[in-house]
Amino acid sequence: MRARLYIRIRLKDGRHPFAEPVYSANNKIKPFYAVVNGKDEHHPEAVYYLRYARNGKRVWDPVGTDPATAVNALRKRNAILNAEEADVEVVMNEPEESFPGRSIIAAIDEYLGEVKAAKAHKTHVAYAIALRGFSESCKSTTLETLTRADVLSYLGSLRERGVTPSSPWCK
Repeated sequence: MRARLYIRIRLKDGRHPFAEPVYSANNKIKPFYAVVNGKDEHHPEAVYYLRYARNGKRVWDPVGTDPATAVNALRKRNAILNAEEADVEVVMNEPEESFPGRSIIAAIDEYLGEVKAAKAHKTHVAYAIALRGFSESCKSTTLETLTRADVLSYLGSLRERGVTPSSPWCK
């Protein structure tokens, strides 16, 4: 099975279905357009996903909101699947730092953008509160410098405010 690209959109009735992306005549993806009920619709909140099978189970991988990155991820995943099918060992040459100097705030903003597009409003608000609190409590400013101590510091700040795993806020 080859990997396929899908786009997850938010419909007016509140549903978040996966839809086929729209391609132009020259087979390039039209950014943020999805086929809905046989018609092309613009959805600027959309998030791209890859669907493929791993050990007989369907896998959905989010690949972000950038169409070019999504197409590159699709090509890469299909190359990996073809190599595995041919029983060729796949060696990933990832750079030592996958996000050099990427700030925690930027990573949180990107993630919350994806959550806003794919989840309910209340979920987005809850995640935003938790992640903003985390970013305020940690001493690290980039993903590379993030440590276990930062997470423990955040947990300590939650305890100081009276938020525990058994409090209603966490349920």
